[in-house]
Amino acid sequence: MINLLSYFYLDTFTWSGGNTSLEAISCNLPTIVTCPGEFMRGRHTDSFLKLLGMTYTIAKNEHDYIEIDIKLGLDPDWRKSIVERMSQNHHRLFDDKNCVTALEAFYQEVVKTSLLLSS
Repeated sequence: MINLLSYFYLDTFTWSGGNTSLEAISCNLPTIVTCPGEFMRGRHTDSFLKLLGMTYTIAKNEHDYIEIDIKLGLDPDWRKSIVERMSQNHHRLFDDKNCVTALEAFYQEVVKTSLLLSS
C-alpha cells in the first residue's frame, strides 16, 4: 500500500477522505493533515482525528495546512511522535461501539413503532 511508503497523508479540501483516511490511519503511517470544510463531506478525516485525540494536524485554514505540511516534512521527531500517539489511540476509532449501539437502538425503535402502527 502506498501509505506505507509515505511520510504523511494530505487530505483533500472540500471532499475529505473516508475509507482512504481510515486506511492511512490503520497503517500507522502516515500522519494525516486535514482542513475541515463547511459540509459533512469535508469533515470525515477531521472527525477521525478528533476521535483519536490527534488534533495537531487539523488545520484552521489553508495557510495553517501548509505550515503543518512543512513542519511534518522538516521535523522528523515531531512527525514520529504524532505517528506513535496515533498508533496508541487506534482503539478509540476502530473499537468504538457507540455508533453500533446507537444504530441498534434506532432499529429497535423503528421495529417497535412499526409494530404499534400495524396493531
